[in-house]
Amino acid sequence: MGTELKSLQALQNATERNSESLLSVCVGTYAKYNSGNLSGAWLNLEDFNYNYLLFVDKCHELHSDEESPEFMYQDWEGSLSFLVKEYDLKRATHVAKHIIEEADSDEVEAFIKYLEYYQISDLNDCEKIEKHLETFRDMYQGYFENDTDFGWEIAESGILSNCPNELRYYFDIQAYTRDLFLDGFDYVDGYIFANY
Repeated sequence: MGTELKSLQALQNATERNSESLLSVCVGTYAKYNSGNLSGAWLNLEDFNYNYLLFVDKCHELHSDEESPEFMYQDWEGSLSFLVKEYDLKRATHVAKHIIEEADSDEVEAFIKYLEYYQISDLNDCEKIEKHLETFRDMYQGYFENDTDFGWEIAESGILSNCPNELRYYFDIQAYTRDLFLDGFDYVDGYIFANY
């Protein structure tokens, strides 16, 4: 009972520590898995500056009891987890490293939401990531608590800019906002993207 409780506590601590990172994975090997051993170690890729080779060196160190380990990513979490495959982590680390180097700090989470929402998967080289970062910057409108806040901002800078205050009460902001998002904008967890 004590060992199970310690394992559960270790998992909870790892989850809390890794929840803020772009990517954390639990690394085991196929040989251990096939022999019924489900043990693995949680590694936060931020600890390796998203350098895939440093990460793999650590994996070899963790599984040094095997001559030629085949790594298996048993679980993963973080903003870039949608890029991880059970057998492949290289692309996700490459994208993370490039995002951190090229994107402004306030753009990182929005850019990741953009990649995930629009299901962008051709991220194999820096040139393509740069192209997507440029497109993202053209599309990104900002972060808003809700879609209606965005609707008000657009309305007040456009059709309501010259409208007398007493007539603003008759303006149906919900209908206007709905129309904005029917054809022209996407609302993704608070991030607004122009899609025209």
